[in-house]
Amino acid sequence: MQFRHDEKAGRQTERHCEYFSDGCTQGKLYEVNGYPGAIESDNPRDKVCGELYRIISSAPAG
Repeated sequence: MQFRHDEKAGRQTERHCEYFSDGCTQGKLYEVNGYPGAIESDNPRDKVCGELYRIISSAPAG
């Protein structure tokens, strides 16, 4: 598992998600309140790459 943002989020990902694939999309990456956020881009050279996870169970609120 390569979830790097923080330890708590990584544990949640391990419990409730399974790795699906690496992936890329045409877009730009921004920081939003300390978390990564991507928006679409019209420029084909703008790429956001990362890991895709499938949600296999709901995480408890909080």
